[in-house]
Amino acid sequence: GMKLEDFSLSCCWFYPWVQLLKGDEAEDTQAALQAIKHASKLKGFSPSVANANELLRDTLKGKGNEIFAKGEEDQGKFWEAILWYSTAVFVCPTDAVLYSNRSVSFQKLALYDEAVRDAVTCIALKPDWAKGHFRLATAYKEMGRVAEAKRVVKDAKKLAPDDEAIAMLVRQLKKMG
Repeated sequence: GMKLEDFSLSCCWFYPWVQLLKGDEAEDTQAALQAIKHASKLKGFSPSVANANELLRDTLKGKGNEIFAKGEEDQGKFWEAILWYSTAVFVCPTDAVLYSNRSVSFQKLALYDEAVRDAVTCIALKPDWAKGHFRLATAYKEMGRVAEAKRVVKDAKKLAPDDEAIAMLVRQLKKMG
């Protein structure tokens, strides 16, 4: 069974999410990653809890994806998807895909600072995954931060040279000057 100290350790998973809601983006990400590392060490005590977390994460992410797909006809669905992804982040704060999905949800609502923050966290967790760089470049483009978008999209292009969405973003950014 789960002992009281196990429960209090599992509360550590909340800390990274709180960190990401505050202050400067780069400092935040570092603080959050430290907290995540700390929490994962503590979490090592019980593989069964980790497996249950992954199962729950997959369910929450699946629900978020399903609702996100309905967002084009109802903006409110993007908010709902953000809630599902945020709950999944609470359960598995080291999953880069969750931050990527939530980043694009924030973008759909024109909440670009939040989109950037999640994309930066996604890249920090999985630097060799092109999607995180693509999310960040897209958010910068939408904010009119073209130079930064161009810089970031280069990393995405290096990691996924044949990706059509990335190639299209490169072309759009060229047109923007």
